[in-house]
Amino acid sequence: ELYHAVIRICRTVSWYLHAELDADLAHDSFVAIVHAARRGAIRDPEKILGFARVVVRRTALIRKFRRRKSISLDGL
Repeated sequence: ELYHAVIRICRTVSWYLHAELDADLAHDSFVAIVHAARRGAIRDPEKILGFARVVVRRTALIRKFRRRKSISLDGL
């Protein structure tokens, strides 16, 4: 259920950021969320979807920034 919610969030974030939706974004985000939950970083289980939105958004932005940076460096 959480993984499907992460996929839905990825679709929304990808649309909003005009970024490509790929399986790696969903998988990397899901792994980060589960890892944080195991560490005890999520204190209130009811807020896990909000936490997931933040993780997906940040992961997508990092990927977009890295792609943009690599494209500009390739042109040099």
